[in-house]
Amino acid sequence: MANNEVIVKPHDIFKSVFMQGAREKNGQLEVDLIDLQVEERLASLKEFADSINENREPETSGKDNLRSLAMVLGAVESVKTGKSVLIEDILNQTKASSLV
Repeated sequence: MANNEVIVKPHDIFKSVFMQGAREKNGQLEVDLIDLQVEERLASLKEFADSINENREPETSGKDNLRSLAMVLGAVESVKTGKSVLIEDILNQTKASSLV
């Protein structure tokens, strides 16, 4: 990142050349960042408070990470047992244990 922009190096220029707001330069796409009122933790806390006040799901929530967490837990289980583990099985186990 430089000068408040993101540089994307696409694997397939034909699939990403139409990215809105992007400019192609030397085989790379340059994309300007959106100016934000607040950033980082303060932005996350503001979004969280706004979502509560507006009675809506926040832009990012813990639900977004459940499959990633299930993948990590499945990988650990697979290493322990030496067997394949399905992400869906991990998610179903988590649902079942939360009912107890």
